[in-house]
Amino acid sequence: MVFVTRNLINIYKNEFKHKILLVDDDAKNIQVAMSILKDYNVIFAQSGKKALELIREHNFDLILLDIVMPVFNGHEVCKHIKSNMHTKNIPIIFLTVQDDESNIVKGFEEGAVDYITKPFYSSVLLKRVELHLNLSQAMKELKDININLNDIVRKQVEDIRK
Repeated sequence: MVFVTRNLINIYKNEFKHKILLVDDDAKNIQVAMSILKDYNVIFAQSGKKALELIREHNFDLILLDIVMPVFNGHEVCKHIKSNMHTKNIPIIFLTVQDDESNIVKGFEEGAVDYITKPFYSSVLLKRVELHLNLSQAMKELKDININLNDIVRKQVEDIRK
């Protein structure tokens, strides 16, 4: 019993330690992506406006963002996220039917870390999500290490000056 409980706790910790926002106006696309990402904590929005509301309420580790949406498209949502000091470091992966070179380049210029065209392979989506979550986590850890090292150096310089 203890072994089973410990395994369930480990599985839960691994699967749900990252929070992902999935933004798409098509319910079918959301359903497909949610089934693929079933081992992650995924919250979805069906509009750019709702996505921005959710981003204010939650700390997301990754955003999967469709471009083609009415009223507030993915490019506008991305620009808004990247212009905000509190959200600019959240990795964004565009997940869209737009596969022309200009849109892909535009997405990267706006701050997206990746661009996946629909229809996509389940295994490719999973691997890219895993990759960008790992990269984001590594960047956060490096930032923390850098802050700690700066504090140590500052304290040592103060000690030397005394």
